[in-house]
Amino acid sequence: MNLSDLASNFRLHNFIRASAVTEDELESFIARIHPNDLPHEKIVSCVNQLYDLSNEQSIPIQEVPNYIQQKLEEKQKIDQEVKEASDILKNKSVSIEAINEHIKLREKLNEHDLCTQDIDKLLNLLNNARECEFDSRIICSIYSSKGQLTYKKYT
Repeated sequence: MNLSDLASNFRLHNFIRASAVTEDELESFIARIHPNDLPHEKIVSCVNQLYDLSNEQSIPIQEVPNYIQQKLEEKQKIDQEVKEASDILKNKSVSIEAINEHIKLREKLNEHDLCTQDIDKLLNLLNNARECEFDSRIICSIYSSKGQLTYKKYT
């Protein structure tokens, strides 16, 4: 050891004595962080971040674990709310699809001067034709081959 190393170790020793940390506590801390294969500069950076978090949030350093636990619980609650909102949006999406299909149906009926109230009448007409042994598909193809299905409203 040279004089510079000795001075550095002496300063570190005095710092540890002044901080009231026992050698056992310090060794225990070093033993816990050493197997994690974290680079030493990363450990120092993490401890500094912990200290900064404590100062920024005005939390005593010993309360930081409780603060982190509280934030994790809040995150879980938010994640659950996001999942519930996503489920609601999926249901809304199905509703929007049904509305869009209804709009397309109304547009198609309007092309033939029909309205949604006429659907039952049209179905009754096709069912009656079927009961009279007319093939409803043939009737529809005849009307569609002539161009448009014409319909006049009688009052």
